[in-house]
Amino acid sequence: MNFNITLIPQRRDDVLALSCDGTALVINGEAFDFSPMSPGDELPFTAVSSDFFVGGITCDENGDIGAAMVYPCRDGDQQYELKLEAGRVYNFGEDAR
Repeated sequence: MNFNITLIPQRRDDVLALSCDGTALVINGEAFDFSPMSPGDELPFTAVSSDFFVGGITCDENGDIGAAMVYPCRDGDQQYELKLEAGRVYNFGEDAR
């Protein structure tokens, strides 16, 4: 299972740390397990108790999870796509710069 995340900049003062651990997406140290999702499934972003999700969470035909999330940024930062690599932590926000 891969995690394909669309990151949307939002001016905020908190920090976002993303990583993946098997079927779990880890957000600021809290694991969200998406193993129950099957190809074609979709969850509304409100189904996950995190302020970072801004769109539905999907499972594509390969079993990969797709989601749109906001990331803390400075003025002028751009939206981009991120494919999470196992064992790597991605940090966003003032403390990460």
